[in-house]
Amino acid sequence: MKIKQTDMDENTLNECLFQIPFYIEGLRVRNYSFPDVHTFRERIKKTIRIDMSTVHQCANMLDYPQFLLFTFSDYEDILFSKQENIILPLSTLEVTDSIIERTLHWNNFIFHNNNNSLTWLIENDLPFLTQLIISFGYDINYKLNKAVLQQLSKNYFSSKNTSEFPYPNLFAIKNSGKLEIRKGLIQYIAGNSTCDNTQLLQLLYDYGCHILHTAIEFSLEEKLQVAAYIAHYIELCYSKNKETGLIPTTPPGSFLKKELLSYPAAKEWLEKNNFYK
Repeated sequence: MKIKQTDMDENTLNECLFQIPFYIEGLRVRNYSFPDVHTFRERIKKTIRIDMSTVHQCANMLDYPQFLLFTFSDYEDILFSKQENIILPLSTLEVTDSIIERTLHWNNFIFHNNNNSLTWLIENDLPFLTQLIISFGYDINYKLNKAVLQQLSKNYFSSKNTSEFPYPNLFAIKNSGKLEIRKGLIQYIAGNSTCDNTQLLQLLYDYGCHILHTAIEFSLEEKLQVAAYIAHYIELCYSKNKETGLIPTTPPGSFLKKELLSYPAAKEWLEKNNFYK
C-alpha cells in the first residue's frame, strides 16, 4: 500500500526529534518490551502495510536515517524509530503521561498483539484502530473487527446519507491497482449477525449497492466480485439462522443477487466463478 510521507518544516521536525528520548524513557519506566528488528519489520508490514526494507526517506529526513515519518491519518503523523523499533504519535509536541500511555498501547498491540492494550485502545483510542482497518486493511482480529464495525454502524445509521456511502474503502479497496476485498470484516458480519444486530448486515448490503451503482474506482468485473462476495455471505448468514427464527425476513443478499444478475454477462461471470450454483 502506498503511504503518504510527511514533510515537516525543519523547526517542527527538530522539536519532534528532540522529544524522542522522553518517549523512550517513558516506555522503559512502564516496562515496555522493545521488539527485535525482525518482529518490528514483520508486524509493521502486517498491520500498517509498510515494507521497511524498501521504503525511502522523505526529503527532510535524509539526515536522520534511523527514523521514518508518515501520515497515518488526516489528523496524525507517526514516526518510526528503526533504532528503538517503536512507533510514536506526533499529534502533539508535548510529551505528557497520557501521550506516553497511548504510545505504550500502540506499540504493545502492534508489536506484541497484546490483548490488554487492544482493550485499552478500544476504550480510549478507537480512531487509531479504525484507521488500521479502513486505510490499511488489518481485519484479522475478531475483537478489533467487532469494536470498529459496531462504532461505524452506529455512526452510519445515526446520520445516514442515502446519496453517498461514508466509508467507500470499508469492505473493498484498490491497492496499487489491484482489488482487495476485506474478507475478514465480511465474514465477521456473516458469522455474528442475529436478530439483535442486523444493522451490520444492512450496512454490508448498502455497501454492496454502493459498489454496484455509485463507486467509480472499480471496473465492472471488480464490482461484480465485491458485490457477489457480499451477497454470498449475507445469504450464508440467513441460511444459518433461518431455522432458529433469529433472522425471519428475506435476506437482502437475495435482492443484491438479483441486481447483480441484471448486468450484461453477469450471470455467466458469476457461474464461471462458482457463485450461486
